[in-house]
Amino acid sequence: MNKNNFGLLFLVNLIVILPVLYLSIYNYPSSDDFSYAIDSHKGFMERQIWHYNNWGSRYMATAFLITSPLNFGSDQYFGLYTFAFIMLFYFANHRILKDVGMEDKRKRFVVNLSIISVYTLLQTSLVENYFWLAGSATYFLPSILFIFYISCLKRIFSHQKVLLNSFFAINSMLIIGGCSELLVGFSGIITGILFIFYFIKNKKINYSYIILILLIIGLFLFVYLSPGNEVRGQIQKAELSLMDVAFMSINKVVVINIRYLVVGFILFVLLFKTLNVRLTINNKIKHPIYIFVFYNFLLFIGSFITIYKLTYYYPPRVENLLLFVSLIFIFLLSYIFYERYFVNLKNIYYFISGVAVCLVYFCIPKNSFQRESNLQLLYSDIFSGRAKEYMEQINERKQLIKHCDECTVPAIKNAPRSILFKDITSDKHHYINTSAAHFYQIKSIKTDE
Repeated sequence: MNKNNFGLLFLVNLIVILPVLYLSIYNYPSSDDFSYAIDSHKGFMERQIWHYNNWGSRYMATAFLITSPLNFGSDQYFGLYTFAFIMLFYFANHRILKDVGMEDKRKRFVVNLSIISVYTLLQTSLVENYFWLAGSATYFLPSILFIFYISCLKRIFSHQKVLLNSFFAINSMLIIGGCSELLVGFSGIITGILFIFYFIKNKKINYSYIILILLIIGLFLFVYLSPGNEVRGQIQKAELSLMDVAFMSINKVVVINIRYLVVGFILFVLLFKTLNVRLTINNKIKHPIYIFVFYNFLLFIGSFITIYKLTYYYPPRVENLLLFVSLIFIFLLSYIFYERYFVNLKNIYYFISGVAVCLVYFCIPKNSFQRESNLQLLYSDIFSGRAKEYMEQINERKQLIKHCDECTVPAIKNAPRSILFKDITSDKHHYINTSAAHFYQIKSIKTDE
């Protein structure tokens, strides 16, 4: 591998990843993070049972949230979650890259960082993925464990340390099942397909897959029987026909492909060309169209179920999850296309593709609620001073709270959109306000506007 290429890619990845880590210094709990600190004096299992009966079945996400620093009287250290999840993402990628035959350590290191960078550049909402703990624990964490789970399935299929990987797969699924119902469903589909392929190839039943399928069925029953999920499902209802849901789901699939995955595909192809990457997956997949159809099938199913359940378009954090899953398959698809069709293309075509992607990424509005790219958003929050000013305003607010019982505090001015999800409101009865008031042991809190 050319040292200049290695150095250039390493620098590019630092430019993308470092601002995320830097901004985590200024991270502060927001939205319903405070609500999980209510009743912190109660036992762990007692609070889990309450959430299962009154709010939802996501026991693992709940476990993270009811053991956050807020539950021990501190609103600090939330940036550590960002760092920990990114490191976990790195180790998950490291494992799966070894599974697909990337033995060169330097290449694997740079490709690993590049995967993190591509996801950071493309995700729909930075704050709901990296900085808002409830969003990270419920969507980003299980997405990372989904990579571990796929790696375990692959190693079980190849008879590599079957007992150990079955153990890891079961534990990964228990974490996934306590965070994201969608990923449980995706895992079930993939496990079922591999079970069938294994039987066809080896003419015998793989009992590890059977155990995992039974576990997934058990998790679905656990979700279905949760009284909290039924309560939560009644919060907002709208009239949508199945045709409406199907049309909205197809629209989301098309949007995710065009707005995000085409860019991801080209970036991965450029990465493979720059590093001259060689993997062991090309000859094992005869028709890449199957990958394209399969991930779009997952996108459609995930969109359909979520829209049907919510009766409106799903929030950005769900789109982050669907994008994450799709990028796994886009990575495979882009490599197959690179090796079969693009490997001998002249460098000028790669250069033109790179320039075109940069122009599209930086010049076309990202989505309906964020015009600038994620990279622009990160750096603008840093160099404009918004992140630093945000923490200063939070500290001033905390000083005011010490001297009042029914507090009216200034609203956050010029908020950093990359790290602040939702602040308290001007309504002291809003659940975010009441939760924050409970944490700070005052009667009420609201903003002045």
